[in-house]
Amino acid sequence: MRFNYERIFRGNKIAVMIGLGVGVAIFLLAPFYFYRFYRPFRSYPARIYSYLANPRFGCRSFGEIAFGRGFLETIFNGCFEHGPGELEKGQIGKGHIMDFTGACHRVIESAVDAVVAATGTGLAQKTWSQEMSIIPGVVVRGRFSEVRIAIGAMGRAAGAGTGAGAAGIPALVRVERQVVDAVLRSGGVIMDIRRGVLDEARAGIGFEMDIGIRGRVFAMTVPIRVMSLSVRLEGAPERPTREGAREAARLAIIIDDVGYNLGELGRLIKLGRPMSVAVLPHAPFAAESARRARVGGLEVLLHLPMEPLNGAANPGPYAIRCDMTDEEIRRLVLDNLGRVSGAVGANNHMGSRATADIRVMRDVLSVLADRRLFFIDSRTAPGSVAVEAAREVNAERAVEVMPGRSGAAPAIRLAVNDGFIDNQADPVSIEGQIRFIERLALRHGSAICIGHLRPTTIQTLREMIPELEGAGLRLVHVSELVH
Repeated sequence: MRFNYERIFRGNKIAVMIGLGVGVAIFLLAPFYFYRFYRPFRSYPARIYSYLANPRFGCRSFGEIAFGRGFLETIFNGCFEHGPGELEKGQIGKGHIMDFTGACHRVIESAVDAVVAATGTGLAQKTWSQEMSIIPGVVVRGRFSEVRIAIGAMGRAAGAGTGAGAAGIPALVRVERQVVDAVLRSGGVIMDIRRGVLDEARAGIGFEMDIGIRGRVFAMTVPIRVMSLSVRLEGAPERPTREGAREAARLAIIIDDVGYNLGELGRLIKLGRPMSVAVLPHAPFAAESARRARVGGLEVLLHLPMEPLNGAANPGPYAIRCDMTDEEIRRLVLDNLGRVSGAVGANNHMGSRATADIRVMRDVLSVLADRRLFFIDSRTAPGSVAVEAAREVNAERAVEVMPGRSGAAPAIRLAVNDGFIDNQADPVSIEGQIRFIERLALRHGSAICIGHLRPTTIQTLREMIPELEGAGLRLVHVSELVH
């Protein structure tokens, strides 16, 4: 028997249309029905996501519908994992409460212990419980802490008579590194680090850090902020006038990401100051930018693309990656140097993963040492091992090339970035970061900072350079500060 669907549809057009309409209405209204009248679906949006992401969760809920709650608890009890947070008893049908208090407490305690160990001083801490809604029908429960500490100019807690800790800026660097290491060991994550002027009225500089955990909510991993840490160095020196300064402190400014905008490069050259530019080898105007910079009196560096920790971030082509062989790394560094003619050194573009790999950094620095070039560690992440790699390369070259000699010039010279001035592109933020670098230079006699080829950065430098020079700073090429 054969059905003539066209004939059936023509003869029963109205009935077919009504049937299709009813079917579509049932399909669309069924979720709202279950949401309104059936308790396990009260948190409908979160449940649907969970069914798709975790089949075991779907089996659990549908088992509840088919066999009742008692049977479900007997069969599926303990089979649904939630990572560090556990489903609170008695919440089935009313949404979920994920308890991450234990994980939060562990990370907070590790960070606090690291701060105390690094500074040897007390701190101000305020901790409280908190709940937040990540997705509809889900409440995350945890702990949150605010920690504030002020270190005196000589490494003691502000107002304290005794205390351990190195003096000045090195104390801040050591505290930051120890906190980062402790947080990562405890399973936490560093969500953000802000460095600069924290208290203009009291001349306080330091860093602020947001610390969190990565909690599993069903099959989804979400970052949860659990701690805010602020470390401030008090007692920064007053800005001396030119008459009161015995010798001008040196400030080296590096402008990154050059090679895309020749117009902005021309504005930078017109400032008429000795600065350095880092040219991206894959930029469309890389060769021309390097040529114009040299003619304009700027120092040219290779802005070497290197692999970041964030896999979603793209360093561009010709990037140095950790899975490359030694020979691949050497060949790629040489290729990048060939694309930026006249480069006297290099610094890293991104590279938070690559600069933390001692093998990769030894390979990169060995190539630069062969060319008698220097390296500037941009310090895009606290875990950089560039200094350690340079020390190893210099030790190897001293044994191979200059046995028995002491005091010889190092094979690879290196310096470290003291801070980025335009992570936030607004002029107020840029000015604040330049003030921070100014204090570092006046305190230690020299400093290195990095900006980018942006209109706001160049305009802010144009306005502030005369004031910086009047305060006793002398702008220099970064090659003067490597050692």
